[in-house]
Amino acid sequence: MEGRVPMTTEDMLSSLASEIEQDARKMFRWRQIHRAVACAVTLTLIALPVLAAMTTLGSLQPWLLFSLTVIAAYEGLFRPAVHSARRRGDAVDMTDLLWELRSALVATPVTDAAQRLAVHDRFRQRYQALFRARGRNLVDFSLAQHENEVASSVETRPRGAERPDVRIPDDAGAPRANPGPVPAPGNAPGNAPGNAPGNAPANANERRPSEPAAAPEATTGHA
Repeated sequence: MEGRVPMTTEDMLSSLASEIEQDARKMFRWRQIHRAVACAVTLTLIALPVLAAMTTLGSLQPWLLFSLTVIAAYEGLFRPAVHSARRRGDAVDMTDLLWELRSALVATPVTDAAQRLAVHDRFRQRYQALFRARGRNLVDFSLAQHENEVASSVETRPRGAERPDVRIPDDAGAPRANPGPVPAPGNAPGNAPGNAPGNAPANANERRPSEPAAAPEATTGHA
C-alpha cells in the first residue's frame, strides 16, 4: 500500500516474538478452561447417578437420566481432561520457542541484518510447524487417525496372529536350502555299483563274505 512504511528486520522479529508470546498465553488460558470443564463434568458424573437412583425425585428422574447420558457422551467424545494436558504441553512448547528466539537474538549481532533475518525465518518455520501439529491433534482428526492406524495394523498383521491358538513357525517365510540331487536306488552310499541296499549281488556266482560256501555237487559215474 502506498504511504506504508516497509517492515524492517527488527520489526519482523518483534512481530514474531509477540505472536509466540500471545499464543503461549492463549494456550495457558485454554488449559485452565478445559481443566475447569473436566472437573465440573467429573463431579456431575459422580452426583447424577446417585440422584437418578433416588425414588423421591419423582418426575425429575427422566431428566436426570437424560442429562447423565448427554454429559457422559460429551466426556467420552471430547475428553476435556486430555485437552487440558495437551494445551499445557502446547503452552510449554511456545514458551520454550520464545526463549530460544530471544537467546538467538542476543547471540546475533545487531548490525548483521542477514543473519538476524535468517534467525527470523528459522523460528518462523518452527512456529508454523508447531501450529500445524496442534491442528492435527484435534478430536476429529485424532479419531480418524486412530481408525486408520487400527485398519493398517489389521492389514499388516502376520498370518495366524488373529488366532492365539495358531502358532507361526520361526522359520516361516525363510528360503529353504537346496537338498541337492537324490542318489539313485542302485548307487546308494556303501553298496556296490548297481546293487540296491538289501538285495542280492548283481552276479549270481558271487557270494557275500558272511554266506557259507556252497557244497560241491555230487558227480555221477555216467559219462
